[in-house]
Amino acid sequence: DPALREKYGITLDHTSKIFQNLNGAIEEVVLKFEQTRVRARNVAYDTLPVVVHGNGPTKLQLNYLGNYIPNAWTYEGGCEVCDDDLLDMSDIPEESYPRVLLGVFIEKPIPFLPQFLQRLLTLDYPYSHLSLFIHNHEVYH
Repeated sequence: DPALREKYGITLDHTSKIFQNLNGAIEEVVLKFEQTRVRARNVAYDTLPVVVHGNGPTKLQLNYLGNYIPNAWTYEGGCEVCDDDLLDMSDIPEESYPRVLLGVFIEKPIPFLPQFLQRLLTLDYPYSHLSLFIHNHEVYH
């Protein structure tokens, strides 16, 4: 009803000021990094949508954006959610620590593999309770 739309100021959000649908518009959406926050930016209309929606084939892109938005990672604080739900194990004796299996799957050539493996040596967890499984499908590593 055009009269009701006019009366209540209802319009379609053609420029993604409020809603950004990723389906068919993945190439229009980039991350806008500010000092203390990260937002989605529609480069076609230069807007900062409030809600990002991903359905069907865009779920992976939505998952990627979710690693940064809303403020999951910022320049100032790095990973802002990495310490959420951490367990304080300072009062638990090491022999009671849970056994952890870490799986590394190398399915294609990746850069910095030696540096990544070196970082595994810096894990702050007793080696007696840590198992490492490496699956290497790449000939050159």
